[in-house]
Amino acid sequence: MSLENIQPAHQRVLLRIVAILPVKSHQGGALVNYGSTAFLLLVLAVAVLFAAIAAVIAFGLARWEGVAIPAALSRSGVAFAAALTLCLAILAALGR
Repeated sequence: MSLENIQPAHQRVLLRIVAILPVKSHQGGALVNYGSTAFLLLVLAVAVLFAAIAAVIAFGLARWEGVAIPAALSRSGVAFAAALTLCLAILAALGR
């Protein structure tokens, strides 16, 4: 498909879309836009998933010790908050 086969109005729209697309590259040549919303949401989702896994492990270990469920939930909440804070602090340091 060439530009000659596309109507002029569609050509202008396509050229605007191509001009808007943010393109950043790194040494490997792969096109990655680290400032995009999708990338940010993916990184945050991974951080929350890591924190949730830490919370589940803390809950399981607390129950294995024989701690009551409310205390085990409290320990898992502390582990979740600590892991999420650590992940976000590391991401903030890497972002500078």
